[in-house]
Amino acid sequence: FGFKQGDQLYGAFMCRTPDSLIALGNNGRVYSVPVASLPSARGDGQPVTTMIDLEPGTRIIHTIAAAGESKWLLATERGFGFIASLGDMLS
Repeated sequence: FGFKQGDQLYGAFMCRTPDSLIALGNNGRVYSVPVASLPSARGDGQPVTTMIDLEPGTRIIHTIAAAGESKWLLATERGFGFIASLGDMLS
């Protein structure tokens, strides 16, 4: 991968074109982007934050790309959590 100065790899996910990327915001909201709409691996790429409508002051704290039927354990710093399928988190 090539990166602009100051950029770095956050994560890599094995996914397919019909899958979705979700971004978890520090405001408790989940934002989704179809994997098919992500830029190709050529060029400098594009920040995920330009593909979603973030509220002012919101930061992305984690991203996941997977099939809608995949299950994920979501937890807070205080230890509260639940299991959800990625498809139920699409917006």
